Amino acid sequence: MNFDFEQITSRKNPKIIRACSLEDKKHRDREGMFAFEGEKLFGEALSEGVKICEVYFTEKAMARNGEMLSEAQTKGARLYLVSEEVYSKLTYEKASQGIFAVAEKMSLPVFSAECDFSQGYIVLESVRDPSNVGAILRSCAALGSSNILLTSDCADVFGYKTLRAAMGAVFKANICICADIKSGIELLKKHGKVYAAALTDNAESIADTDFDRHDSIIIGNEGHGVSDAVLEGCDKAVIIPMQCGSESLNASVAAAILIWERARKTSNIYSDGK
Repeated sequence: MNFDFEQITSRKNPKIIRACSLEDKKHRDREGMFAFEGEKLFGEALSEGVKICEVYFTEKAMARNGEMLSEAQTKGARLYLVSEEVYSKLTYEKASQGIFAVAEKMSLPVFSAECDFSQGYIVLESVRDPSNVGAILRSCAALGSSNILLTSDCADVFGYKTLRAAMGAVFKANICICADIKSGIELLKKHGKVYAAALTDNAESIADTDFDRHDSIIIGNEGHGVSDAVLEGCDKAVIIPMQCGSESLNASVAAAILIWERARKTSNIYSDGK
């Protein structure tokens, strides 16, 4: 092995207690740290330059992940071998892979004219379910929509459920936080059109919408949709055609369809080459 480590055998060790506390947002905010687990997320974090401070791992995980653990230590992480009993206190999973990391939170800038406008944004307004936020981030990463704008009341991107659903997308995306969504819409409209995913009398089918790469799409709250104030500020409302009698789609599913449609109409990477 090309790395050194300390061994922890007590579930009451202060380092273990502190790492466990990061499940709570108030502790993440206070410490400026977050925690995640699993081999894939660990590898993604390393490759994206996330500042990993501590890694806790079992003997089985050490045998499988020696190269990544060595890389993490080279980049400044402190390594801790823990017993299975100790790891059971750390883990969020029923069937864990035995590797748990603590990292510095990446900076999420407040949305302003200094942000990236090389393409439009996928905007989430008050999307509270962390699994939905994570799934949308994952869809954005897969479909080439790297600019994400979240209202401040969305689920925390550094929460465990969000990170798990995003599968590393949090480490790659350009995520900004919008303190004032109405002002944010006005800024977006200086660079492209802003569409709200909303069922209104004059909503246009996404099949008929001529998306441009600088256009932005707003996804609303799971229960209430896009707010009236936001809808009023948008250029147009768009809908996803569905069978008569169907209920509205889950927020993350609807977002994936909208993101795909914008990508299909604005980038040739999704063409079949014909």
